[in-house]
Amino acid sequence: MKQYITRLITSAICIMMFQSLVAQPAAPVVIAPTNITVSTFYVNWNAVSGASDYFIDISTVSNFATFVSGWQNFNTYSAATSKGIYGIGCCTPGTVYYFRVRATNASGTSANSNTGSVLLLPSVPTGLTFSDPSNVTSQINVSWNAMTGASEYRIDVSTVSNFSSFVSGYNNLQVLGTSQSITGLSSGTAYYIRVRSGNSSGYSSYASGSKATLPAAPSVTSITRSGISYTVNWGAVTGGEYYTIWLYQEYNGMVWGIFDSSFGEGMLTYTFTYTETCERFWVELEAASLAGGWGPKSSLYEYNLPCGGRMMAPDEATDTNTPAAQTSEHVAWTLSPNPSDNIITLDLPKGSSPDDFRFSFTNPNGNEFNISTKATSAQSVEFNISHLALGSYILNVGDGSTIRRLRFIKK
Repeated sequence: MKQYITRLITSAICIMMFQSLVAQPAAPVVIAPTNITVSTFYVNWNAVSGASDYFIDISTVSNFATFVSGWQNFNTYSAATSKGIYGIGCCTPGTVYYFRVRATNASGTSANSNTGSVLLLPSVPTGLTFSDPSNVTSQINVSWNAMTGASEYRIDVSTVSNFSSFVSGYNNLQVLGTSQSITGLSSGTAYYIRVRSGNSSGYSSYASGSKATLPAAPSVTSITRSGISYTVNWGAVTGGEYYTIWLYQEYNGMVWGIFDSSFGEGMLTYTFTYTETCERFWVELEAASLAGGWGPKSSLYEYNLPCGGRMMAPDEATDTNTPAAQTSEHVAWTLSPNPSDNIITLDLPKGSSPDDFRFSFTNPNGNEFNISTKATSAQSVEFNISHLALGSYILNVGDGSTIRRLRFIKK
């Protein structure tokens, strides 16, 4: 027993002598964190001579009044000068974390290091949404949710899903808000869009999706007639998978209600019967794609119905009205300017003169007004409308067997 007690005393003396020879370590100096992600980072510090391991504190407040769960006086059990921070209650994307380190050895523990901080990457944007402005075929609107810790967002737009090329102006475009209008696009075209959030520490991964622009409005290429059967033809538009046609009838010189319509996939022609004569009908078209939706409607295309076996259109040798005929150098039955405030001019069919017709002015209610005419050429006639009140009017042109009604606006 005496020998055992002697050995214990000797060991204690040795330990005390060793501790007196090993100094308490100095405080570490933390340096910039590394390997920053949305949920992890590495704390780094300079090595301290004589340190056997280190203690780490992590907090979301700079005065360390509180600590992240599991990260108060965390012992590294190592002399290494870097430690990954993850799990055990840490970490939240886009959040600022504060950290400090203490060195320790058998002689004791140092004072705290300087305080370091890190801002984690923000999360991938959520709520990515695409929309089309009404009747706009060259724009896609993109929006997403605000992400914690994000100070900016970056957006890419491409016509290929692997983003090997980009739409001009939309390669890593910086956006400070949570929405962006993508303009200058081609109608009826699919676009791939991706967005990432960022801050001073870097950028998140991408949120991505695709959206097609609205298809453009189709245009009538021709209308052919065979007796009371009419066939409307129009051209395909980019992205147009489905087409709708509406046919409007005339009433009192005005565009009236729909008398026929049709819808079909890939439909580029439509045949119908119409027994009215000495009037007009109008055609309206719209295209749609599954990826983009319904595009804008076309402008109304006017067709003049035959009267007494002949057409009321300027080209009386054919039963076909085409856009080319309506945009020729001399366009009959055209009122210009329209709207007008003083003088309005009517172009007449080739080979005719103002003396071949009777003219009258009415409003949409059928009330007639006096007019003053002046022949300006063999194929046109001028009307002075300065005395008319502002509003919509109809110029009625009769040749003894037919009456043509032309609408104009007095401004």
